[in-house]
Amino acid sequence: MRRLQLWSGGLLLMTSAIAALAFNGQEVTEGPITLTIGEISIVHSLEATQSVRITLTNHAGTALTIELELKDWVSPCQPVGRTRAVLTLPGHGVAVEDFTFKFGPGAYSAMYPIHAYARFRPTEHSEVITAHAVRIFETQFDASTQSAPEKAAAIA
Repeated sequence: MRRLQLWSGGLLLMTSAIAALAFNGQEVTEGPITLTIGEISIVHSLEATQSVRITLTNHAGTALTIELELKDWVSPCQPVGRTRAVLTLPGHGVAVEDFTFKFGPGAYSAMYPIHAYARFRPTEHSEVITAHAVRIFETQFDASTQSAPEKAAAIA
């Protein structure tokens, strides 16, 4: 019985580890398009502009108009410049868009998400389809550049 419990526990642990490593939310396919958020290197500098590349692939034979948007930013990670692009993605084609962001005051060494949304209609009279991809990336700021933790206000 004890051996079975150990074996079951080990199997559960291995399954959980594989599932965690298999996260691929940075690449999603909805209908005929695949939306991919490229790699983001570990961020080490506050206020330094970082780049993120978004790739759209059209698996259909007809062109699609795509409204691409980066939103749902987690403060203090904020966009620099544009966060939206409207593009025509040719049939069986690929399009690449680059966006920029930076960290400001209040940033900590942590894991942060970048959310990309691609909205489109496969045909003129169809419902809008939205592909939503999420890339998780890491920051490692020097202790001297991180913001000091805010002190909780005393409740009177």
